[in-house]
Amino acid sequence: MRKNKILISLAFLLGFSLIAIMPSCDLEDPDNKAVLENLGWFGVGGDNGDNLSTIQDDITFAGSGNLPPSVNLTNFNGKNLMPPIGNQGQYGTCVAWATGYAHKGFLERTDGNTVDFSPKYLFWKVPAADKGADCNGTGFESAFNVMQQFGIATESTVPYTDLGDCSSSTSSSWDANAAGYKIQSFREIGKDKTTLKEYLAQGRAISFGAKLGDEFMDASGSGVLNYQSYGYTGQHAYHAMILMGYDDSKNAFRVQNSWGTTWGDNGYIWVDQDYFIKDDFCFCAFVADNIRSNPSGDDNIVDDVTTGNDLLAWELDDVQDTRPGYESDPLKRMAIYNVFNSGTSTIQASSDWNILYVYYDAYDANNYGILLYDYYTDDYGTTGTPDPNDSYPNNDAMTSGPGIGNWWNYINVPSGQSVAMALYDGDADSRFNWWFTMPQITGNYYLVIIADGYNVITEEDEDNNYFFMTDANGDPFYFNNGIRQGAAKKSLNKSVMVPKTFDKSPAATARTSNHLNAYTPKEIQKFIEIEKNNGNINRKVQQFLKNGGNKGQKSKY
Repeated sequence: MRKNKILISLAFLLGFSLIAIMPSCDLEDPDNKAVLENLGWFGVGGDNGDNLSTIQDDITFAGSGNLPPSVNLTNFNGKNLMPPIGNQGQYGTCVAWATGYAHKGFLERTDGNTVDFSPKYLFWKVPAADKGADCNGTGFESAFNVMQQFGIATESTVPYTDLGDCSSSTSSSWDANAAGYKIQSFREIGKDKTTLKEYLAQGRAISFGAKLGDEFMDASGSGVLNYQSYGYTGQHAYHAMILMGYDDSKNAFRVQNSWGTTWGDNGYIWVDQDYFIKDDFCFCAFVADNIRSNPSGDDNIVDDVTTGNDLLAWELDDVQDTRPGYESDPLKRMAIYNVFNSGTSTIQASSDWNILYVYYDAYDANNYGILLYDYYTDDYGTTGTPDPNDSYPNNDAMTSGPGIGNWWNYINVPSGQSVAMALYDGDADSRFNWWFTMPQITGNYYLVIIADGYNVITEEDEDNNYFFMTDANGDPFYFNNGIRQGAAKKSLNKSVMVPKTFDKSPAATARTSNHLNAYTPKEIQKFIEIEKNNGNINRKVQQFLKNGGNKGQKSKY
């Protein structure tokens, strides 16, 4: 909540004495209300509020459409996935309660580990620049960032007592305990009714930020909140809570609060679904994924099979097209890339696999496009080695199929060879280069080459199918009307042309210590599969070509 003075109801809200409250300014309190510095969330925008444009949106996966009439995460498939109601007291720590105590507690219970977590640890661990003085407020992003980087200590390790002014540092023993309880990622989601209910129906809790009025603050009993008035003098509170159910018979969402069991409906409240999504109530919503503290297996996308197949995205560069007539147009580009068969089995053309060159928004992967589509198939042409007269019976521009205007290759890729080596008669120094036109995108984007983009080949390791291209600092590129700003990180492995068997991609992910919340290869893989199956990728390819996109040629580099 923002640092303006806020009026609240002591009787129903927090249950602490007037002595504990900081003196108000000169605001009147005609209804026996008191003034509190804040409830704990800075809101959206402004100097301290959450900047939603730089928080990754969840990748959209359409639900089944068959939503149950009600969901309650306190009894989800016979399990109580929510921690018990807590009480933040007079402190502005609601974000730590919503994200750390409630949401992380939910994630652990979902993974079969009943643990309660410490809002005190989380709030103390948030950098001073990201929170208000005297325990007064922070943002969702700051709290989630702490749980990604450091984790969160358990309530038994760091009880919610003796908070002081929250300026103290966490101890090394607390940090050691917290390190075992991290989250993998957090994502912003849409706040329309269907989206919220789809996540809840999947058994996923949702942290959200809202603006509170008189009726919410004074809530008591099991009625449904469907409006709010703002009769208090002063600005009303911005507050963080967790959404953990809905009931269509009430047309209401079920919210868990952090004001103890004497407030509302034993600590919960029903909020009308249509009112909930209004801009003057719910401002933002988030889901999160866990790093399990007691995993039964790994959380990466290694298939752990022994087929001997393993495609490796090894190199990628994107440079100015220097051909005569193109060198002065910054949208004319040349992609240089290579993909190896680092497994022990030959990758057959009959598998109909592909290599994709993709751009996607660093904060909204749903905003993506296909730059190049390189198809390995026996559907076109014949096998064979190109002759000296530049006749290519085994590869050419596509005139039909899923990537018209892109490229097909009728080649098998033997173990230890790259796709370029297989095409160009075993030349170990060869790579592909492909001329294309960059679309006029604006914003922060990653560039990525993906081997087996549609995931048709079962491999030893799916993680190494990606080569992410970033700027020199490891950040996403900023594009202005298609023109890339800044230099790229070194991306051609000229010193090691041929990788070892089952080697790792040198740039298999966009995630770095500075970008812990970047989309993972697992997310991108799942997204590409779904987009392929629903036809969106083919439509994007066709639209790109219709708009005058890739009409270049692929050749040896």
